[in-house]
Amino acid sequence: MASPENIREMNLSVTGCSARSGRLTWAHQDIIDYARRDPYVPSAVVDTPERPRLDDCLAAIRTVVRRHESLRTLFVREGDSPVRQEIQGKVDIPVILVDHTSSSGGGRDSLLSALSRKVMDSSTEILFCLGFLVDNDNVACVVVSAHHLILDGWGFQNLVTELLGEIRSPGEGPSPQEVFQQLDQVEWESSGAGERGKEAAIAHHREDALLLASRRSSWGKPASPKESVHSGGISLGLSSVQLEDVAKRLSVGTPSLLLAACARTISASLDLGAFLVRVHCANRFNQKRMRSVTRLKTTTTMPFTEPGGTLRQVAAETQELSLVAHHYAQFPPEKYVRVLDDVLPDWRVGAPLIVDFNDRRVIFDPAVNTSPGVGVDLTPFPDHPVVTSEPVRRTSEPFLGLKIDPCLRTGGAAVKLETNLLSRQKMEDYLSGIRDQLDQEFRSR
Repeated sequence: MASPENIREMNLSVTGCSARSGRLTWAHQDIIDYARRDPYVPSAVVDTPERPRLDDCLAAIRTVVRRHESLRTLFVREGDSPVRQEIQGKVDIPVILVDHTSSSGGGRDSLLSALSRKVMDSSTEILFCLGFLVDNDNVACVVVSAHHLILDGWGFQNLVTELLGEIRSPGEGPSPQEVFQQLDQVEWESSGAGERGKEAAIAHHREDALLLASRRSSWGKPASPKESVHSGGISLGLSSVQLEDVAKRLSVGTPSLLLAACARTISASLDLGAFLVRVHCANRFNQKRMRSVTRLKTTTTMPFTEPGGTLRQVAAETQELSLVAHHYAQFPPEKYVRVLDDVLPDWRVGAPLIVDFNDRRVIFDPAVNTSPGVGVDLTPFPDHPVVTSEPVRRTSEPFLGLKIDPCLRTGGAAVKLETNLLSRQKMEDYLSGIRDQLDQEFRSR
């Protein structure tokens, strides 16, 4: 680990940019309060065997920051008015430098640790920072960190890929027409196409709620929440390659596999035959369309009406649901609550249960030579479940939320559970159940 005297901090000034402001996108509205309460700052560790010069790396950062308004955005609230995007014409990007020759092999850990301690206040700070492992003014490793508020609709893997491309081949980045800008999304949402997409999405979510209402006999008893929400987690044990192998054998995507394992365990733990999953849509680009601009997505819903089948069966159902659900994921989040209040007036007391699911893994193009990525929470979840003794928050409403995060130790994933519906022992059993399902499926080949 590098000593403090071998860690330097600097601010990289970027000037000459355009400044403008506007309202939040629907996706921002969906996550702004949650992001401030539980910030998620994914990071990527990228080896640079070509050893570029530090000055060239800093020049590449300036180019990418000028190109992308998201990297120059503050989220500002004045009085009781709604939060707005304020794009800055001049910014200072935090950069941390670690001396490779004095780090005793722990330079990457030093960079990750230093970046994870940086507090990103979305109203006063730019939500993007970098670290470099430096060897005689040449860069051996780059660490990129960015708050997920500025990543939705663009994608963390695109940020990392573009930055590395600019370092290796200056001036060959995307054209202005290929760059995703959040305020362009705002303009689309106000257009006729945006209005039509919104109305179609609302109609779809109403159909999902009506389907669940028709399965009232499968809901089980209304959940009886405790006041305290506790958190727990477990490493899934399998690497990203192994998880992908299991998903391919089941002919589904990895997110569908992970959600299916979670859904089956929910059904068994709470004796539920039907429930609604509210899925946060990270708008991940297809690698073949890396520079394509696609519309920004918010949350969407998946009604699980037969979650008690085999993992293969539930994964296949999840895959089919996801293809439809992601098509209808563009709408103001408050509209979704109105649909639930209208169709399922008792959803706030736990019947039917509505589960939050967020797959927050960072997906990269293997050719970029990156690690799986990490989050600001560097908790090294072990192979057995860990549940917090102190509550993470309190609420009188039933809550069960799941996050799939990168696991740096295994190069795979960890499941994080927050709920006020299960005892500590039941939470541990739940987490173990998810891991055991995937492990059994992997070993059955």
